[in-house]
Amino acid sequence: MEQQEADNEKLRDEPVEDAMQERQARAAKMERTKQEHQERKKQVEAWRREREEKRAAAAERLAAEKRQKAESFKAKQLQRGAQQEELQAFRQRRAAEKAAERLAAAPTESRRLSPRERQRIAARSQSLLRQRELQRQEAVHRRASFEPPPRVSSYPHVECRLWSHTEEFVEKVRSLQETQELEKASVASKYSVVPGNFAHQAF
Repeated sequence: MEQQEADNEKLRDEPVEDAMQERQARAAKMERTKQEHQERKKQVEAWRREREEKRAAAAERLAAEKRQKAESFKAKQLQRGAQQEELQAFRQRRAAEKAAERLAAAPTESRRLSPRERQRIAARSQSLLRQRELQRQEAVHRRASFEPPPRVSSYPHVECRLWSHTEEFVEKVRSLQETQELEKASVASKYSVVPGNFAHQAF
């Protein structure tokens, strides 16, 4: 009788143990599923983060290439502009030189002077003539005012040979002064007349 009651008690406890084991198994499975889900979530986040980093790096590299191309293009434009300006300046200088050469090679008769230029040339020629006249008068005045020192009257009976030498020296000095004055006048006339214009010869 007691054995039968024990068996019945055992039969009643078996469903309870099975239910507990089943609940434990379900809980363990849920825990594994949760961990797997979290692991997959971490992997997805890492993949997305890596993809964004690669995308940002590619965008930065593309922007750097664009900036480099823009800077290179700007530098080429500036260099091309500087070369064009230099070439234009060279052409202008060359054209001016050729024009000056043509003007210098052209005959004097073909150069037409304006009335103002003619008046300026005439005034310059008159001024040059006045300067020459003043220089000539100054030379004559200096020559006339240059006299040898007076003879010493202490020895009137002694023949003074110095007098003849002094006169020769005075004549040489006068001749030298006249030559210098003429050279100055010729130099002034050389650099005071406009090249190619012969209006000063009319005076």
